[in-house]
Amino acid sequence: MTISNPKIYLITPNYPPAYGTGNIQAFSSMLADSGFMIEIITPRLVISELIKDLDIDENLLKKNSRIYTKRISSLALKDERKDSSGLLFEFLASNHLKYKTERTPGVIIGMYPNHSTLRIAAKVAIQYNIPFIAYLNGNPFIDNKGKNKSYNSIKKTIKTITSANCIITTSTTLKNVIMKYNIKNRVEIINNGIIDSITEKEISKNIKHFEIIGLNCDQQQFDIKTLCSAFSCLKDYHPEISTKITGSFYGQRRKRVYELFDKHKQEDYFEFKSYITREIEDLIIKQSHIGIIPTNKRFDKTIVPEIVYRYIANLVPYIVSAENDSEISQFTKLSQCGIVVEPNNPPALAGGIIKLVTVHERFRQIQKKQKLIRESLLFKNSKKSFADIYFSLFSSVEI
Repeated sequence: MTISNPKIYLITPNYPPAYGTGNIQAFSSMLADSGFMIEIITPRLVISELIKDLDIDENLLKKNSRIYTKRISSLALKDERKDSSGLLFEFLASNHLKYKTERTPGVIIGMYPNHSTLRIAAKVAIQYNIPFIAYLNGNPFIDNKGKNKSYNSIKKTIKTITSANCIITTSTTLKNVIMKYNIKNRVEIINNGIIDSITEKEISKNIKHFEIIGLNCDQQQFDIKTLCSAFSCLKDYHPEISTKITGSFYGQRRKRVYELFDKHKQEDYFEFKSYITREIEDLIIKQSHIGIIPTNKRFDKTIVPEIVYRYIANLVPYIVSAENDSEISQFTKLSQCGIVVEPNNPPALAGGIIKLVTVHERFRQIQKKQKLIRESLLFKNSKKSFADIYFSLFSSVEI
């Protein structure tokens, strides 16, 4: 397809993210840097358009979004089912994209790990014969507990991604998973990388007090229990370390976390940060010396999460507790930018921390490795890869 001024419709979860990863932001910025026109389609965008039509107070919506989203869904779809807000987004996004692509032809990209965005992209692409790229930043064949989906769910997922002109994955491990399902589509790899600017930071010398950071520990694939138990093994090192834990904890999960802290008598050296912005996270990372990534059985083995690259960008050696066959373990061992320990093993995690706190030469060696390779890990380096994929797919037929 010959496209003189390419337009890309990027279907994503809500953007920009207030908390959590910046992969969507990075990918859209990379597309813009490559010379593409970008239009981002999100639930917030399409629903806010309907809010104006229905004359609903947006401030009330923000205060009680679940009730009002259900009410909006009922008004728009005459549907009282629990999942009607998802149906609403599908309905609105489909119509929104139909209108947009009729006016300005382009290519749709659906981003996983959000199921609905990928499904909507596929549905609209098939219905209106629009080119479609499936961007997979996670294994689409497992559920949020890290287990394989049911046969019917896998079948639906295969149908969705095989409707794509091309599938982009973020790791070799993920590509291999896709190929196991005998999917014949073209599959390319664009690795995740460092999104933000690289910090001008020197190799640390003579650290007397170590600041340790555990980011986004509210996520279900992170093992907060092992993290708390590990620190109970570090009583002799308490004067030398302090820790910040971040995450949008709420309800029962928040209560359980505080109970864990209290059980291990850790309130004296744990600082708990909740509902913080990405900018504040960046400041905390810059002030930290050691990062902790305590994964559990729910963790997606096919990805290297963005936090790894944020630690490397800021010369923060990290400890990851993960299975040996996971992508994050393989990346960490190969790059020598951190330490890998056995998951669900508090003494092993504590041992990794002790190694970095007491063996300063080991700590500096990791920082030197991070400084050496971080330029090569910048996500903006991927823009040529994407442009090559794009134009090799859509250069022969005119839209």
